[in-house]
Amino acid sequence: MRILFTPTGHRQFFEAIAYIYKDNPAAASDFLWLQRNYPQDSGADDAMFSAALLYYAEARHEEVVAVCEELLGRYPASRLSSAAHFWAAKALLQSRR
Repeated sequence: MRILFTPTGHRQFFEAIAYIYKDNPAAASDFLWLQRNYPQDSGADDAMFSAALLYYAEARHEEVVAVCEELLGRYPASRLSSAAHFWAAKALLQSRR
């Protein structure tokens, strides 16, 4: 399942995240495991981004920032770069509240 940020899709996004998390509370760790074991795979950046979104849904803002920064460092040309910047910034703002 690929979940991307869309400006008007926040409700659908969080519903999807809640569904994934309900079925598998360790989903974020599983996504990171996939990326770490298959870093050259074309979906590795998707796996990291999915983990970041799951962490955001759990209000684990420090982990969101760390994963997004790692994604940007490992995959600077990823199509998810802009979205990673967005979610990292959003997590930083939330963590300061």
